[in-house]
Amino acid sequence: PVPQWEWALPLGVLDALFVAFVTVQATVLFGGHSHVLETEGLTYAEYARQGFWQLLWVSALTLLVLSVVIRVAGRVTVADRRLLRVLVGTTCVTSVVVVISAIHRMWLYQQAYGFSVQRLMVIAIELWLGAVFLLIAAAGLRMTARWLPHAVLVAGVVALLGVAALNPERLIA
Repeated sequence: PVPQWEWALPLGVLDALFVAFVTVQATVLFGGHSHVLETEGLTYAEYARQGFWQLLWVSALTLLVLSVVIRVAGRVTVADRRLLRVLVGTTCVTSVVVVISAIHRMWLYQQAYGFSVQRLMVIAIELWLGAVFLLIAAAGLRMTARWLPHAVLVAGVVALLGVAALNPERLIA
């Protein structure tokens, strides 16, 4: 374990960045049809793409930082464990907000232009990433993550099998 400030500071900065992003972008994140129609030059496709790329960047940054913090954070005292839970929980909650926003944007796009295989696959990926953040939050509550890699893999398999069972071509037709 490294000193508390060495892992808490970067994670706290990431949390502050994500909270500021969600706060500043709140109207854009959940703007809906009116936001797309009122914003000059914005299309439903661009709105959905922005949400998806924001989600991918948030996911990459979050998973990178959390993978390092989880390995080096001390859990000796109750205060260490509490701080770790609060910071990881904040990261996961704000990431789930971005996931919900991305799903909402894609849903608006599908309402406007209908379903396609690519759009259904994007929603499946977004749902899977949301599940990953919820699993990480659960691991943080339990303070053990030995089961986490298997759970993430199972969630991915369930998402893939769910898409196959949904039969996207049939649904679209």
